Amino acid sequence: MNSTAVGRADRRFRIGRRAPGTPRTAALAALQFRRVHKASVVALATLAEHKDPYASQHILRVSRLTDEIARALQQTGPHRDRVDDRWREMLRVASMLHDVGKVTIPDGILQKPGRLTPEERALMQKHSQNGRAILGRAARLSEVGGYLALGAEIAGCHHEKFDGSGYPGGLKGEAIPLSARIVAVADVFDALTHRRCYKDAWTLEDGIAYVRDRAGTEFDPAVVRGFLSVMEVRASVTIIAWNDGMSVGVEDLDNDHRVLIDLINQLAAAESRRDRINLEAVLDELVDYTVFHFEKEEQYMEGAGYPELASHKRTHVILTEQVLAIRRRVVESEQPELGDEVLDFLSRWLREHILQADALYRPYLACNSGEESD
Repeated sequence: MNSTAVGRADRRFRIGRRAPGTPRTAALAALQFRRVHKASVVALATLAEHKDPYASQHILRVSRLTDEIARALQQTGPHRDRVDDRWREMLRVASMLHDVGKVTIPDGILQKPGRLTPEERALMQKHSQNGRAILGRAARLSEVGGYLALGAEIAGCHHEKFDGSGYPGGLKGEAIPLSARIVAVADVFDALTHRRCYKDAWTLEDGIAYVRDRAGTEFDPAVVRGFLSVMEVRASVTIIAWNDGMSVGVEDLDNDHRVLIDLINQLAAAESRRDRINLEAVLDELVDYTVFHFEKEEQYMEGAGYPELASHKRTHVILTEQVLAIRRRVVESEQPELGDEVLDFLSRWLREHILQADALYRPYLACNSGEESD
């Protein structure tokens, strides 16, 4: 997509700003307060993994998957009487603090590319109880508790296993708080299916199989059933699909493009369910990952000496503004939908940007890496 086309799209989708004098409803004010609250929690949680460039995406993904599983449990299964909208709201926020205790762990252990020694592993495992202590103290100071108390519960117990073989307390079954049982599934699945400093990403299918096969041992079987239903819903809508013709020849960037494609498909799935909370959560991930990916892509192009870097950067700025504008419309509207026009724009934007604009820098990356371009 060239800059002229993007500029036309910019005028078309410059949305989400209230007209002067438009009254702000109490519901909208509450929504804006919740977003500020969420942003503050993301900042706090990201500090715990401040040297990890993927930390914020992990936090947002775990929060969304946690809420989707809780929503499934609210609809059916043995836990539905324990899950209501208010609890889901607190859980969604509290889940982002599950690893806050990592701020107490040395970077040399957190970022070690190889296997940890028994001594290092024992020290790493302390992040669970350290996180519970940090959040527990904050909850006591607030006197209200709320998401901080729930966050302390999750931080302290999300590495417990259903069969009692986890840490730090060796809790078993129902003795493990439901909040932690849900986050345990979301956290493990996300860690498996995304790259870390010590491992490559697993396929989606392998990650799902891992969780499914450990129902009753590592995970609560009812939570696993909720997770599997979420995966079915996520896979039910596909408006854009990856193909090898989209490759720019660098697996790191290709993986980013796959993530962006998946996020747009998840927007369509959330739209089909008219799930405003999920829609907003996916948009947050899309904004965060778009900025993250564009910055990384520009570093690759600069290293390869791509002569059209400045023009490509301008396109990135405009496209980022488009995603921000779309999110702004959802945040400042009380309607739980994007509309087919916006979804069509996003899917076309990503497809054309990868196939056309990004394809232009591929030969430079290939030459820089010593490979022959196609």
